[in-house]
Parts: sequence; structure tokens; C-alpha cells
Amino acid sequence: EITSSWFYKDLSKLIMPLLLLGVAVVWLSTSFVVVQPHQQALILKMGQISKQVGPGPHFKLPWPFGQTQKFDVDRVHETFVGSVRNKSEADIAILWTNQHADGEEEYMITAPTPSAQLDDAGITDNSTGVGLLPAEVVVQYCILSEELEKYATSADDPAKLLENLADRHVNEYFSTHDVDFLLAHGREKGGMELQKSIAADARELGLKVTFV
Repeated sequence: EITSSWFYKDLSKLIMPLLLLGVAVVWLSTSFVVVQPHQQALILKMGQISKQVGPGPHFKLPWPFGQTQKFDVDRVHETFVGSVRNKSEADIAILWTNQHADGEEEYMITAPTPSAQLDDAGITDNSTGVGLLPAEVVVQYCILSEELEKYATSADDPAKLLENLADRHVNEYFSTHDVDFLLAHGREKGGMELQKSIAADARELGLKVTFV
């Protein structure tokens, strides 16, 4: 009896138009995008950057003709170089009996200490020598909103590239300073010097290094 009612007959005639209408509404909704207060976004048109927009609602071409890439420009990001400490044990003291790093500990080559270059007679020995020192170096950075397009097009993974560049600078710095310096007042001084050297490369990626 239900299939012979007028309501069922009228609904069966409208089911396809209603389905098409639903698909059209969903497709057109892809042209609406909301950028969060801490974000900036790049609007892409046919795969090419069309414009940069700030927080708020915006319109673009529906998918796949228009796309959006959002970036957290007002937040501080960080990456780690060297022996990264196990974050699950962040509140546990570093002792000989527990694991210091997340994964295998990495040792950096350092310059020999002045005392290591003296022979038994106290005369400077010109032979080469090195030291090994594990360290966790934290690099904090933010994305420059005025350089957002440069950041988005600089590399497939700019954050990973920054980590690799920072690793190179850190290893170079450690290799030219001895263990005594690095473990004492060289901690603070080294952080400032590394920040300057890493910042130069980071600027080319549209990034600003805020702390090392």
C-alpha cells in the first residue's frame, strides 16, 4: 500500500534530483575555507599560488580547481639536533642507569682540550686529537608571514631541511671548540653564535630562528 501512495510516487520522482542537489552542495562547500587566528593561508588556483589570506572566512574555486594551504605563522616551532632526549622520560633525572636519548645516542666530535695537547714534559704536542660529546640542541623558529610564499616553495619539507642545516652548523661548531668550553660558559655563548649562523640559512627558507 505504501508503494502505491501518492507520496511514495512523488518521492521516487524526486530522489535523483535531490541526490544531485546534495552532491552539488557538498562540492560547492569546498569553495569555502576558514583560516584560524594563528594561521595564514595560500589560495591556489589550478595549482598556482593566487593570493595570501589571513584569519577569517574566504572563498576559492571549488575542488579540484582551487586548493588551500594553511600555515601556523603565529606559533613557535622547534626541532632538535644531536641526541634527542626521550620525551617520555622528561621528568626523570639523567643517570648512568637509564637511557639518555630517544634512540641511539649521537656523539659529536669536539676539538681537543689544551691539556690534551701537552706531552709528559708539559710541552705542547702538535699531534691531532679529538673528543666526543653527546648533546641535545634545541632550535626554535617561526614562519615569517611576509615570507610565506618563499617558505611554501623553498623545499618539499622546509622544517626537515632546516633540521639538516642546523645539524651541519652544530657539528661545525662542536668540532672547533673543546669539551671544557662547551660544558661551561660555552653553552650560552654557543647558543647565541649558533642562532646567528642558523638564522642566515633559515631566512632563505622564509623562517626566523628565535632561540637555540
